[in-house]
Amino acid sequence: MKNTRPYYITLVVTLIVLITLPAIQQMTGLFKLPPLKGFNNPVEMPELTFENYKSGNFQSGVNDYLKDNLGFREWLIPLYNQYAWDLYRKTENNGVFFGKDNWLFFWEHMQDQYESLTYKYANTPEEMAATFEKDAKSLYMLQEVLKSYGTTLFVCISPSKNELYSDLLPENKNFYKPEGVHADVFYPKRFKELGVNFLDLNALYKIMIDSVDYPLFYKAGSHYTHLAATYTADTLVKYMEAISGLNIQNFTFQEPYTKKPKNIDRDMENLYNLIFPIEKVDYYYVSIDPVADSTAIKPKWLTIGDSFYWNIAEEIREAGLFEATPFWYYNKEVYFDPGRLYTDELNIVDELISADIVMLYWCPINLYALEHGFVNNALLSFCYDPNYRRNLIEYMKNDEEWYNSIVEKANDRGVSIDEMLKIDADYMINQRIEEDFGNFDDTTFPSVRIEALSGVDEFFKDKSATEIFALKQKYRQLKKENPDADWRTLFEEAAQ
Repeated sequence: MKNTRPYYITLVVTLIVLITLPAIQQMTGLFKLPPLKGFNNPVEMPELTFENYKSGNFQSGVNDYLKDNLGFREWLIPLYNQYAWDLYRKTENNGVFFGKDNWLFFWEHMQDQYESLTYKYANTPEEMAATFEKDAKSLYMLQEVLKSYGTTLFVCISPSKNELYSDLLPENKNFYKPEGVHADVFYPKRFKELGVNFLDLNALYKIMIDSVDYPLFYKAGSHYTHLAATYTADTLVKYMEAISGLNIQNFTFQEPYTKKPKNIDRDMENLYNLIFPIEKVDYYYVSIDPVADSTAIKPKWLTIGDSFYWNIAEEIREAGLFEATPFWYYNKEVYFDPGRLYTDELNIVDELISADIVMLYWCPINLYALEHGFVNNALLSFCYDPNYRRNLIEYMKNDEEWYNSIVEKANDRGVSIDEMLKIDADYMINQRIEEDFGNFDDTTFPSVRIEALSGVDEFFKDKSATEIFALKQKYRQLKKENPDADWRTLFEEAAQ
């Protein structure tokens, strides 16, 4: 009779290894594995207390912690996801939806297409339209303020996947509210009426979608393709030349090539954490060659926007077409500006005055929050002493009745008292903006400026765009050498 003992010993040893090895990996991190793709909110081990144990919170917390920290989860989760997808066409990500022909769309894409994102930001279409109106006028006012300091401001609206490929969206089974107000419809019309500088790439792509021989969006990506973005950079630079009066270096394109996809081109599929791609696709890229031009200048170009800017930034930055290209990601994090991390660490006035061109760059689903804290903060920074908000908050703290109402509102909203103080202070300051900037209906703007800016606008009067650029370039150099010097002193020196 055949001896089966070695077989059972091998089976038991294998079972023990399979059980213990994940625990060893969890405790020691013996193998360095690449992290799972997408956002991961780490789960902490809960504290063991009598109340936690009695309520069951400790047990459920431990269960969540073990699931989030299981050894080899970086391998096991994609393995399970691939199994669920191949056998059942099932995924674990509820924020991404399959449209026709395996096209992927985010929840926000569908909501904006089927009812607009109005109800994410407002209770009624009328309330949303009022917010749009105020933000459009505030933006116009900031544009005019910056113009007096030689800075050109404009808005760029990036393409929309759900609008370009609306026929490929999943069937609507989730959105039944009345039609709301669409940001990408409201703003272009109002910007034109007000005189706000804007470039609508979304409208441009709708015109060219049937005439180009390259992909504008990939099925598995939420952003327009790197190839389309790089070609679009040519339009963007020419538009900046037109509105600023500056001769920016132009460029030609090399031959497109295929390569392994960058994360941004498969960002939606990456959220599924599969082992194999859903569909094999050729991913195209292209580089640019600057055109020799001895009269071209390299301005400082500041961008405030979302992730759609990354594709445009890459090739332009590598080509060295601009002196500097700082990027304020959602007006919070700072990129391409050495030593800077967050916008709240910056002197907003100095950043805007020293820039030659400022672009607000939002995709249509982010256009609903066009302001994103930038426009009002910029207006405040130009017109009010930086201590104004701080002093107002201190006054609120010292007024017992006022402070008690702040505490009550903070509890009702579930925010900290400090956060509620800031919210109320900003509300009051915004009311003052309306008063000082005149009636929004006639879009006037105030002559009031912070004391440090007194007379600085005089340096830009009656100067050509090229002369203003030379003045600012000299100012930027002097500012690096004398970071603590006041603006007027440096501009006087730069003007000599």
